[in-house]
Amino acid sequence: MEEPSKWQLLEACPVADEADWLRHVAGFAAAFIAPAKRERWVEMLVRRPRRIGRNSHKLHSDLDRRTCRRVTELPEVVRGDGLFYQFFDVPRVVPAAGAALAAGRSDAIFSLIPGKLGIYFFHEDEIWLCQT
Repeated sequence: MEEPSKWQLLEACPVADEADWLRHVAGFAAAFIAPAKRERWVEMLVRRPRRIGRNSHKLHSDLDRRTCRRVTELPEVVRGDGLFYQFFDVPRVVPAAGAALAAGRSDAIFSLIPGKLGIYFFHEDEIWLCQT
């Protein structure tokens, strides 16, 4: 059986509840974004303006390197469902097993436990594990 495309996977995943998304955004920003950039990223991720996709790559340099590190693959701790946002569509509930496929070669946030465990996919084939 052929593996689904990223678009098929995302379309099959439910849209995240807005209250859950706001909780994940607040936790992700507080724990994983450099203090000087947190407020701006919370604003952008909450409002999700059309231009956010043009700025999504900037999150790479705004990650807090004390809590985020580059990995070559998703570790085993990344399992279950999480909230996935690719900077152009609505946040969706995506299984961890499909997160890398859903991200493809684009920027995306995958939050599993707000403020505790998340992933940032960078469009240059980098995976950043963010964990407290």
